Amino acid sequence: MGDSVEGFWVDHWQHVIFSADELHTEGKCPVIQHLCYGPLETLEYGVMNGKFYFENRVLEGIDEGECIFEIIGRERFIEVIQNEIRLCEKHAPQLLEQVKARLDGFF
Repeated sequence: MGDSVEGFWVDHWQHVIFSADELHTEGKCPVIQHLCYGPLETLEYGVMNGKFYFENRVLEGIDEGECIFEIIGRERFIEVIQNEIRLCEKHAPQLLEQVKARLDGFF
């Protein structure tokens, strides 16, 4: 996946913060990824083509292969980023400065 913060856990979810220059296929630049291992689910937030914000949810297991991709507004994206910082403050304060440095450019 490329250059990411070490990651931290909140309940069953692993939180991963990517470098701003990480590039996926189709012009998607993932910023935040949440991975759940029971049931398997991936929730990813990022920027597409440098101008659209997105949420991508992939459900596996019972709903195997279901993928929900949505364009979201800037306000929603900023809300997700602020929540991620709050979660990091509480659950992984040792990573807080690194996470803030990765996410600051999106405010």
